[in-house]
Amino acid sequence: MRKLVTAGLLVLSSAACAGAAGTARPKLFQIDHVKQLGPRTLEVYYAQGYVPCYGKLGHVAVKAGKQTVTITLHRTYPEPYDPHRMCAQFQAVKSVKVDLHHPLGTRTVIDGATGKSEPAPGGGGT
Repeated sequence: MRKLVTAGLLVLSSAACAGAAGTARPKLFQIDHVKQLGPRTLEVYYAQGYVPCYGKLGHVAVKAGKQTVTITLHRTYPEPYDPHRMCAQFQAVKSVKVDLHHPLGTRTVIDGATGKSEPAPGGGGT
């Protein structure tokens, strides 16, 4: 009897760290989606790749207005930067909890990286 063996493929690229030639590394993560955990607590999801190449979450900036809440996810990168580093091509979904000073209510969540509004967060109530 024969056994079938399968192997996963990990794609490596040295150009992936810098993106296209001559472009700067992104400074912000884009928000994938937002879940409301409570009246003043949001869970913000984003995709993060291999940290030495694509950075990790540095800090979260929240700008609250009367009708919107803008959430900006800032990246930090390890130094020194090596443009010849081999980079794994994968992303993992990560999340961060964001506490608001006032309940979200009917305000719209805006992604600070794109300026686009996120779908109304569901979950823990308003």
